[in-house]
Amino acid sequence: MAIVGLSNPIYSIYGNVGTNVYYYGGGSAGKAVEWSIELEENDDNSFYADNGVAESYNSFAGGTLTISTDDLTQEVSKAILGVTERSLSDVPGITDENATELVFDDNQTIPYLGYGVIVKHIKDNQTLWTAIALNKIIFSNVNDTATTQGETIEWQAPELTATIMRDDSETHGWKKQATFTTQAQAISYLNYALNVGAAQPTLGSLSVQSDAGTADGTTALTVTPKLTAGNRYMIQTASTVTLPTSFGETVGTGWTSWDGTSDVVATTGNEIGVVEVSTTNQAIKAGKTTVTAKEAG
Repeated sequence: MAIVGLSNPIYSIYGNVGTNVYYYGGGSAGKAVEWSIELEENDDNSFYADNGVAESYNSFAGGTLTISTDDLTQEVSKAILGVTERSLSDVPGITDENATELVFDDNQTIPYLGYGVIVKHIKDNQTLWTAIALNKIIFSNVNDTATTQGETIEWQAPELTATIMRDDSETHGWKKQATFTTQAQAISYLNYALNVGAAQPTLGSLSVQSDAGTADGTTALTVTPKLTAGNRYMIQTASTVTLPTSFGETVGTGWTSWDGTSDVVATTGNEIGVVEVSTTNQAIKAGKTTVTAKEAG
């Protein structure tokens, strides 16, 4: 199978809640010029028997992606390099509508991404298209290089490098690929594999009901929808409870584990909050209500 082309680089934003990996946003990353992957492997670990290698183990330990595209637009730079954008409408002499500048400073936070391309092949006189998706990468800031124009144009393309790593799923995948007979199918696969264009996940809602518990000074809670397998509950009660506001937010100080069935010590009139969290205490859903506790007597 001979490689004859490269096209359609795309990206999406990577996130995870525990071992649940998700992607959102993203889109086209320009037009591809060249790409390469240099892999790192763990040191060879061989078992010898009968004076020779009987078993050998080697696994992916990381890698580096190098890719050149026709252009690196403001929009793509902002997304993949995590920089802020500022309007230039107040700058004297600037007449371009919607002109902006990218600001590289202490506020820059380079995100983890999913990234993919399509490689064109010819096999037995048939054109095939292989879509390759890298599960989790992070780009480095781009080196700025340029050559002055001479008698003939020297075409120059921006080059980016990224670290390739395993994702946070249970099996820690790092790459997936599929081959098709049309480019359109390969594009569809990449968009599906990296969930390109999807909305950023938002914090789900819990309906929390508080009724008098069995013992004095306790409340019995009913929470819907039911707990998702693998997750658990955290609760907090006080005169006022502040719930997490975003999906994946870490739930920590002031919150305690709850088994989902036991009565809870609480005071009538106070608030009680319930958060469904992942194994790494990241918020999935949240809700609260006013406490009704069993009164003494």
